[in-house]
Amino acid sequence: LQQTEKAESIEKGKQIEKVLNGGAIHTYSVSLKSGEYLDLVVVQNGIDLVVRLFTSENKRIIEVDSPNGDSGAEPLTFISDSDADYRIE
Repeated sequence: LQQTEKAESIEKGKQIEKVLNGGAIHTYSVSLKSGEYLDLVVVQNGIDLVVRLFTSENKRIIEVDSPNGDSGAEPLTFISDSDADYRIE
């Protein structure tokens, strides 16, 4: 697998639409305050995706891979327990 871009910051309420080829990894960053809730939905259209959330120390917190094949939503929800930056792949 290869990373295809530098981490792009995710902004509240902002929708991002991109094409993802098999084997590629798109990376995003999000800053959360303690108690803040992250509700992220990745919509698959013709490719089966796995969505992962990592701490700034590269520890994987969550991995989402719904059994819906290559179409539909991959929802990821998380409540931060501290002020921190996170990476989403």
